[in-house]
Amino acid sequence: MSDIPQIDYSAVLADLEARRAKLDAAIAGIREMLGLNTEHRTDTIGTHDEPASSELTPHSFFQLQIGDAIRKYLRIVRTPKSAKDIVEALQAGGLTSTSKNLYTTVYTTMVRDDERGGEIMKLNNGKWGLAVWYPGAQRKKKRFLTPDQEQQAADTDVATSEL
Repeated sequence: MSDIPQIDYSAVLADLEARRAKLDAAIAGIREMLGLNTEHRTDTIGTHDEPASSELTPHSFFQLQIGDAIRKYLRIVRTPKSAKDIVEALQAGGLTSTSKNLYTTVYTTMVRDDERGGEIMKLNNGKWGLAVWYPGAQRKKKRFLTPDQEQQAADTDVATSEL
């Protein structure tokens, strides 16, 4: 009878929720690329609607990527937060990271998402929120070049410098 292994259902649940969150985020991204409306869905965390759980637990961000954890946290609190508040909440919610400076990593993740026109955006007051909260906001998009465009720009620079 002692040969039956004990199952840690809390860990199993946390693992399944983390996997679901990643799948939900991927689904939401593809729906956005296709221009499909995700506003009516309330059954998944990956949508813009209220998350399945609005309570932060020590396992809320366990095994999530940093960007996914930030988005999930902002969906839960539904109010703009400073980078410091976000980092503290992610740590309290069980985010695991090998980063030597988690604040810098979180901040950089948010800046990159904002520059690419993603879900996370920096507000005028220095806090961070979700772009869906501000549908009319103008966002500065940093222009990212493809490798071919970078090569073409480099070739043009070389040609003009030889003149």
